[in-house]
Amino acid sequence: MQVAIDGCKRVFDVDANEEIARIRSQPCMNKDQDYPKFIQYTKEIPMTKNNKDRPQSDIRKDKQRIRKRIDSSIVCPMNWMEEALDKIQGDSRGSLIHTSDYFIWLKGRGEDRRIGKARQLI
Repeated sequence: MQVAIDGCKRVFDVDANEEIARIRSQPCMNKDQDYPKFIQYTKEIPMTKNNKDRPQSDIRKDKQRIRKRIDSSIVCPMNWMEEALDKIQGDSRGSLIHTSDYFIWLKGRGEDRRIGKARQLI
């Protein structure tokens, strides 16, 4: 999405700051709830300040402040992707299959010449 926006800015003579100000001044823009739903997963909250850990209560307040600004009715493709990812069932982590179980171990030694060619192709 960002690549398309950057491409348009190069093709068309658009001042990004003026365009953002114009869009924000429209009556449909709600100043209280201006974040799409996916922002709660991408917005970073600083855990430290001046190389010292911040109190957990301050971090919770910052998270709550972001949650209050989220408007789930905003039409945004990233929201659709986030909703689709939420539907994926998490791994139970009950029984894992070790990676070595996916390999067939053969006896003997491989041909160095063929291995070299395979590596070059890869």
